[in-house]
Amino acid sequence: MSRKFKSQESEHEEPEHIDVLRAAIQLKHQCKPNHRESVFVHEMMEGQKTIWKGSVEVFDLSGHRDAKTCYAWRHIENNGEVRILTVLGSYLIDSPQRAVQAAIFMDMQPAPSPAKSRDRVKP
Repeated sequence: MSRKFKSQESEHEEPEHIDVLRAAIQLKHQCKPNHRESVFVHEMMEGQKTIWKGSVEVFDLSGHRDAKTCYAWRHIENNGEVRILTVLGSYLIDSPQRAVQAAIFMDMQPAPSPAKSRDRVKP
């Protein structure tokens, strides 16, 4: 299940987490991301158990040789550390929900954090 909603903030007033995700995309994929929208995704196993739910940020990319879209979100680990995940759009990954499914399947490693490792975010 996914629900789309446009970011109501102007580019200068975007929430801080958007800037962190944008920086992670720039570092990992060496391109310029432009925030398009936020989409709520609720991924369930067998329609009963929640595997993951949260907001996935959708970015349009300029300067990437293969992808035009990137999906990014934060995930809080059991130990409290925050992982930043980025998934490039492709013909197979064409929605925020597919990006989450791919990340779950591949158990992706986090993008490099723009903050120093000692400055990791705690909830």
